Amino acid sequence: MAKDKLDQILEAIGSLKEGQDSLKSDVDTLTKGQDTLTKGQNVLKADIVLLKEGQQRNYDLIQKNGIKIEQVASDVKAVAEGHGVLRSEMGRMEDRLTNKIGLVQTTALAINDKLDEHIKQPAHA
Repeated sequence: MAKDKLDQILEAIGSLKEGQDSLKSDVDTLTKGQDTLTKGQNVLKADIVLLKEGQQRNYDLIQKNGIKIEQVASDVKAVAEGHGVLRSEMGRMEDRLTNKIGLVQTTALAINDKLDEHIKQPAHA
């Protein structure tokens, strides 16, 4: 009977040892998994930094292009205003030229009439 008890105790100790070895293996597996997760976190942190840097570069580029677009819009507006001024001035110049051409025509007709009268005088006949 003492031998049976001793065998039971030894069997229990053996079973505990097997459980301990199994736990040790599980702890090693968990440690490796934790290391892998830590490495993954570090990679994610690095990726986040890269994404933020890329986002900042894109923001800077958008801002720079926005400023360029504003400059182009301002230039287009200035050209349009200048175009309007030129068209207005050209219209006034056209009116002045039309008036002067009218005066020249009137003068030419008057000279022509006087020349016709002069030619009709007896000295030219």
